[in-house]
Parts: sequence; structure tokens; C-alpha cells
Amino acid sequence: MSKPAKTQLEQYLERGLAKGKQGDYRGAIEDLDEVVRLDPDHVAAVFWRGVAKGQVADYGGAIEDLSHAIGLNPLHPDGYSARGEARRKIGDLAGARQDLDEAVRLKPDHANPRYCRGVIRYQSGDADGALDDFEAALRIDPKHTGARHWRGLCRSLQEDRSGALDDFNETLSIEPDANAYCSRSAIKGKQGDHAGAIKDLNEAIRLDPEHFVAYHFRGTSKLLSGDPAGAIEDFSQAVQINPKFAKAYCLRGTAKKEIGDERGACQDFSAAIRLEPNDPESYYLRGQIRGGLGENDGAIADFDAVIRLDPHAEAYYWRGVAKSQQGDHGNAIADFNEAIRLDPRDPEAYYVRGASKGALEDYAGALADLDQVIRLDCNHVAGYCSRSFAKTLSGDWDGAAADIKEALRLDPKCADAYYARGMLKSKQKDYAGTLADFNEAIRLNPDHPGAKSAIDAVQQVQEDVGNPEKIINKLIWGDQKPKLKH
Repeated sequence: MSKPAKTQLEQYLERGLAKGKQGDYRGAIEDLDEVVRLDPDHVAAVFWRGVAKGQVADYGGAIEDLSHAIGLNPLHPDGYSARGEARRKIGDLAGARQDLDEAVRLKPDHANPRYCRGVIRYQSGDADGALDDFEAALRIDPKHTGARHWRGLCRSLQEDRSGALDDFNETLSIEPDANAYCSRSAIKGKQGDHAGAIKDLNEAIRLDPEHFVAYHFRGTSKLLSGDPAGAIEDFSQAVQINPKFAKAYCLRGTAKKEIGDERGACQDFSAAIRLEPNDPESYYLRGQIRGGLGENDGAIADFDAVIRLDPHAEAYYWRGVAKSQQGDHGNAIADFNEAIRLDPRDPEAYYVRGASKGALEDYAGALADLDQVIRLDCNHVAGYCSRSFAKTLSGDWDGAAADIKEALRLDPKCADAYYARGMLKSKQKDYAGTLADFNEAIRLNPDHPGAKSAIDAVQQVQEDVGNPEKIINKLIWGDQKPKLKH
């Protein structure tokens, strides 16, 4: 006896389900549309069409279909699981959690609802609850690679790197997966094994050439292992695949800064800011480059943004440096005060505050700050050099000489120390020694601004060679006191 011919509805349903299994989700939706046209309340067709819509990122359509399926069958646990996943995708974590709670209640002996609820808990910041769900899912199905992978992520978050590696290794032994390779690479990177991380990421990219996060991770490993050019290539690939990937622009900017392409770095930081205007990191990095390029107004604007979004000591420090470069030492000192309040153990903040106080001829205040620099860091060469200037100006020549001696002990090739000693010798009227020290400063640093301008000045007053004291006083001191160097 021959089998009865399949109805048109059954043919569409069977073909639609087959297409879904093959990954042809749009083709599946077309066939399942026909089933629903013929029978609007066909639970299986409505459910699987919702699942297929979720696979093509039509989350609104997925939620609509899955809600219809649940309405037709309120005891449909897979309907709640699938709708919970679609709600998670649109950021409705509360609604997703409600759906997954119901799916677990209806199907307590199935791994997938617990796995899906664990993902929701993890993304909601409940790592302990997520871990419980992943553990439960694995007790039900030890081969559930999703639950094992996510348990590894939980363990990594809890700094259990050994346990996380075990989970990622086991996941990959069951089923090679690009995401698992990425997760394992992150653990290896934290352990300093950048070569191992890159090897994993090569495999992730082989499995999924469009995996922009894998390019991002590999670029990060290359940057940390001293290959900024290779990092730039990977970050460029990441933003080509996903032009809205702000973090990749930010890190590409960092890599460009490493190779000296500061303008290109600024462009990338600006791109990251356009995409994520409330992320302080890109403002901070762009501000540092702008300050280094002498674009102090732009630097100050960037550090203003950082302080508005995430006030921290470094932002106040760098904004103060930019203000001091503009000669606005009063407001620079206010920023340095705040930096020191937030981080009283940072010698650099005392150092730059001392420099600004010296520029305002508050030598007692400058000395106090530079004393603190050296208390916090007894090997701070610039601190000794700058303190020697302040001591020279305050008449403590023996103290200045001692500071210069210590600076040269720490760094015998320190051009600033020779320059400082030349300044001291000019006060002591040892003019030959002054010029000898300035020449040594220039030999060590041909672009040294203080010593270079001093030698240039000597050449401009050759008519006064019979009066070396006049030359030196005009050359070094002029009408202004020397400024402590930032």
C-alpha cells in the first residue's frame, strides 16, 4: 500500500525545516511563511520561523512569532528559551531572564534552558548565578560545549585562569570553535604567552575569516609583543569587517603612536570618539598626543572630557601639564593639587607642580615639592636636576652641587644635569666651566633647548668677549629667572 501524498502544507514545512538545519534561514523563512499562510496557528511553523528570524537578526520578528507560539502552547519550553535569547539580543535582559526562568521550570532536566539562563545572568553581572547554571547544565549534559565555554568565561572573571583554561581546552577538544579559541587566547595573553595567544587567534580566523573580535585580539597580542605594524594590519581588518568597532580604532591609534604616526593616531582616536562619545579612554589618549604636538587647547578640551566622564589623577595631571605649557601656571597648580589629592604617591605630580611653582618664582614651594619627589623616588634624575635649579636660585650652592652629583651618578649621560651644573657654575663665576658644561649638554643632546640657546647667545655677543661675566649673565639669566623643566 503506497504512502498517502503529502499535503502542500507538509511539503512546505518539511522543506523549511530542512533548510533551517542546513543554515539557509532565509529560505526556511520563505517556506514557513507559506505554512503560516495556510495555517496561521500552526505551532511548529510559527515556532521554527521565529527561530529562523532570530538567526538572521530579525529579533523583533522572532519575538513576535515566538510569543504567538507560546500563546498557542503556554507549556512550550523551547518557545520560552528561544524568545529569551531574542530578548537578550536586543538588550532586554529582564524579559530574557523571565523567559528562561519559565523554560527551566518547564524543563528542569534539560541543559539548554539552564545554559541560556546562565548567559543572561553572566551578562547581567551575576557571575556566581551564571556559574551555578552552567554547572547544572554540564551535570545534565557533560558534552554541552556552550555551557563549558561560558563556565570558562565565569572562571576567568573570577581569576581562576587554570580552571578557565581547562574548560576552553575541553570545549575545543569536543568541537573546534572560533569563540573558544578567542577566549583561550585571552587567558594566554594575561599569562604573557602572546605567541600562544596569536597561534589560537590564527586558528579562530581560519575557522571564521569574518571574526572581527579575533582580529582585534590578535592585534592586541601583536601590539603587546612589540609588533605594532602587525597590530595595525589586524586592527584595520577588524574595522573593515565592523566599521563601528570603536575599540579597534582606539587600539590602532595606540599602535600608530608606537610607530611615530601621531597624526594618524589622532585620527583613529577621533573615529573612536565619534562612535563612542562617552568612552573616556580615547579622549585621554588623544589629549596626550595633542599635548605632545603642542596643541594645548585641544589637549585641555580632551582632558576636560575625561574629567567629566571619569575623573582620575592622570587626567588632572595631563591637563595641568597642558596648562603649564601655555604659561597658565596658577590653574596648572590647581590641577596638580587635585591629581595629588587623588594619588598622593605619584612623584610626577609633585615634580610638575614644583616646576610650575618655580615658574611663578615660588622657590620655597618648588623645593618642598621636589623634596617630596625624591622622597617618593630616590632615583628620580629629573627631580635632582630641577631641585638643583631651585637651590641655585635660593643660594644653596652646595645643595645644588650635591643634587647634580647625584643626578650624574644615576645617569652619567644626563644632558640636563650638565646644563644644571653650567647654571650653577655661572653663579659661581666659573665661566669656562659654564661653557664646558653647556657644550657637554649639547654633545649629549644636540637639541637641548636650554644649552643650545645658551651657546647660540654666546655667538651673538662676541663683541663682549672682553667681559665674560657680562656675556654669561646676558646669556643665562637675562631679565628672567630660569624655569624648572617639566
